Amino acid sequence: MPRDVMGTGHADSDFTLLADGFVSLEGPTMSADGALFFSDLRAGGIHRLSPDGRVEVVVPDRPDVGGTCLHAQGGLVATGADVSHVAAGRTRLLLSLGDLPPGRGGEAYAFNDLAADGEGSIYVGVLRRDERGNPEPGELVRVTGERACEVVYDDVHPNGVALSPDGTVLYLADTFRRRLLVFSFDEGVTPVRTGVISTEDVPGLPDGIAVDAEGCIWVAFYRGGCVARFAPDGNLRARLAMPALKPLSLCLGAGGHDDLFVVTGRSAPGAEDTGSVYRTTVGVTAAPVHPARV
Repeated sequence: MPRDVMGTGHADSDFTLLADGFVSLEGPTMSADGALFFSDLRAGGIHRLSPDGRVEVVVPDRPDVGGTCLHAQGGLVATGADVSHVAAGRTRLLLSLGDLPPGRGGEAYAFNDLAADGEGSIYVGVLRRDERGNPEPGELVRVTGERACEVVYDDVHPNGVALSPDGTVLYLADTFRRRLLVFSFDEGVTPVRTGVISTEDVPGLPDGIAVDAEGCIWVAFYRGGCVARFAPDGNLRARLAMPALKPLSLCLGAGGHDDLFVVTGRSAPGAEDTGSVYRTTVGVTAAPVHPARV
């Protein structure tokens, strides 16, 4: 059974440090062989942490990667200033900022987190800002083909994206409003918003998310120093204290393993702590995670 821990959460010692020395980690994605891919949003690049603990750079230099997912043809889909399929040293553009339809306001400046559905379409958040650089509501778009997309929802500060085990529900973190938006699929067409899960009882801002095999949603809380588990009805099932102030994203292990991997950011510029990768055992496995096919 999953650990159900309320209140102050588990002690820091329940998390094992796997890698550190980074700046601001995002986009954790688990491959079938047990390797963990993750990006360094600030320093650039995508890294691979092998099961034996070795870390290597697999995509050098690419900046501002807020999300990654596997691609059915091999390699990864990565965000940033565009959405691209990166494999075997080659980059194929899937969607650029110029491909977006006009937004309701603010400059679109980056793509954030993403997830693929069972058909391989990609759902990705678009970040917007005003002329002073302050966040403006962006949108969630569905990438249906090369340089083609449709807007799913256009009043959100989008972050983590994940699907329910049966693929009929999509969850999206609306970070600055401290909530998760719930969307339902109607016979495979564009998801429709059907609900909201408030995260205001947990400190910090909801960032990356993942769904487990029981349908519960795991959320990393930026500046909250914790991760939390919510039931589909919004009930807070667990809260685990982290040995880091800024958990940024997370994913569950592959191959039936009941591990939770959490990536973090440095607490402040010049601070002694660094962006790191942690692991803990949670007693529940991952929901199916689909590769992109665009």
